[in-house]
Amino acid sequence: MSDLKPATNSERYYFKLYWNEEQFSDSGKYVFCDELEGYTFVPYAGKLKDQQEYCENKETFEDARIYIIDSIADRLSKVPCNISEARQKIYLTEGNFNKYWRQISREIYKSAYKGNISDKAAQAAINGMVDLSLMENPSRTARIGNYYTIEYKGREIDLEKQRMISKKASALDDNKIRFVYSKSDNLVHDKTCWQVAKIEYWDFGASEKLPQDREICQYCRRKIYVRNAIQNDTKRFGWYMRFFENGRVSNKALESFLGSGEAKLHMVSVDELQVMYKEDTWLIRADGKGKYTLRHNNYVMINDHERYITSEFHKQKHYPPYLPGILLYIEGYDWHKHLETKNIEPKSTASLYENGQVVSETSAKMEPLESENAKTDALKNTLPKAMSARGIWDKFKTWVKQLFRGGK
Repeated sequence: MSDLKPATNSERYYFKLYWNEEQFSDSGKYVFCDELEGYTFVPYAGKLKDQQEYCENKETFEDARIYIIDSIADRLSKVPCNISEARQKIYLTEGNFNKYWRQISREIYKSAYKGNISDKAAQAAINGMVDLSLMENPSRTARIGNYYTIEYKGREIDLEKQRMISKKASALDDNKIRFVYSKSDNLVHDKTCWQVAKIEYWDFGASEKLPQDREICQYCRRKIYVRNAIQNDTKRFGWYMRFFENGRVSNKALESFLGSGEAKLHMVSVDELQVMYKEDTWLIRADGKGKYTLRHNNYVMINDHERYITSEFHKQKHYPPYLPGILLYIEGYDWHKHLETKNIEPKSTASLYENGQVVSETSAKMEPLESENAKTDALKNTLPKAMSARGIWDKFKTWVKQLFRGGK
C-alpha cells in the first residue's frame, strides 16, 4: 500500500516532508486516505473478534492506523482500524466511522474524483465503498445519512417472525442458557461461539444442559467442556478459561479430563481451582510463576471398603508440578489402590514427583503403618455421633443374632 518512494503529490510524501516522522508515526502500520481507493470500508458494532468475517479469516487481519492530515489546522488524526489486504477491506468501529468518515471521504474525493464528476456523484461513489452489512439485522436496515453518519430504519416484519427473533435474543442473554444449536444439523455450540451468528432465528435451539445426542463444535469445544463443568458460575467463566490457558492445558488434555462429565469445577479465587472428581475433592493452586500445589480431602477409614470424607485438606506428596500432569493424576487416582500400595516398599525405580522435584521410588520415604493407624484413630474421633451410634447398633444386632443361635 505504501511505496518506498511516495509520489511528490501524495499525503505520505507531505507527511515525511513537513512532519517529524519519528515523533508522530506509530511503530505499526499506517496508511493515508489517498492510498485507500479501491478498498471497502466495513463498520462494525461490538468487538471485532466476535464478527464472523474475522473468525473465518483472522490470519489476514492487521492492526493499522489511518492518518488524516489537516494542513489548515496543522493537525494529525490517527484512526484505529484493521486492514485485510487479502480481502481489500478496512474494518472500523461504528464510533470511529461516524466520527471520521466525513474527513476520510473528503480526502478520497480530493485524490480520486475532484474535477472528474460532480460532487454529488462523487459522494455517492465514495459511499458505495462502504459495506454496512454488519450494521444491519432482521429488524433494521442501515444507510449513510446526510451528516456522514450511519442511520437506521426499521424493517416491516410479521409478529411471528419478531417473536422468534426476540426468543433467540432472550436465550443468548439468559445466564441459565449455556448451549445452543441449529435444529437442522447435529452440532452443539457454546453460546458465545461465533458460529451462533449463522443460525437463523427460525432454526435456533437452546439448552441449559449439554445435549448428549449432538456432536461438539470444533471451534468452541474447549469452551463447551469448561462451561459444562462449572454449572451456572457464568460470571467467572473467564477465570476458568484463563486458569487452563495459563497452565498450558491443551484441548486434547482438557477433553480427556472434562469430556466424561464426571469432573465439576469451582474457582475459589482467581489462582485456586476446586476440582470435584468422582468421590474426591482437590484444590489446585497456581503461584503465578508456572508452578502448582495440589491438596486432597482428608478421609477416615470406617472399614476395609468404606471411608468417611472430612471437610479438611492435606497437601499431596507426589504429583506432577505442571497443570496437565495434575489433571491426569486426579483422573487416574483410585483410593483403593492408594491404600494397597501406601505401606508396600517399592520394587521399581520409576520416577515420582515430590514437591515439584523428581525422586526415585526406591528413595521415597514411606510412612510406617503404625503412624498411619495413629492418624486414622485420631480422625475417627471426629466422626459424627450419628455414625458412632450406627456402629453400636450394628454390634447390638450381631449380638442378638448370636444369642438366638446359641438358644437353638
